[in-house]
Amino acid sequence: MVASSVASAAVVYDKDGTSMAIGGRVEAMWHSGHDSADGTFKSTGDHTIRDRVRLNVSGRTKLADGITGYGFWETQNQHNGDSTQSQNTALRDAYVGVDFGKY
Repeated sequence: MVASSVASAAVVYDKDGTSMAIGGRVEAMWHSGHDSADGTFKSTGDHTIRDRVRLNVSGRTKLADGITGYGFWETQNQHNGDSTQSQNTALRDAYVGVDFGKY
């Protein structure tokens, strides 16, 4: 099995109390079914790549003195089989809210 993972985020706008950021994560794993438990080589086997991609967008804006509105959205695309199988896309998190500072 071989695995790799990368995560990143960036603020794309930040001015006058309003900000927006994007982020994400990519993971990939390769499984080879040619290896058996006793270490011998099998001529047939499963070669599977499992991958997952997450993308998120978040933002904040000043609504009034001491009141800030914020939001977050994240989706995930996941593939857990060979190239003939479909991928699953799902909304992971989505919310909006109001921050009243110290209250």
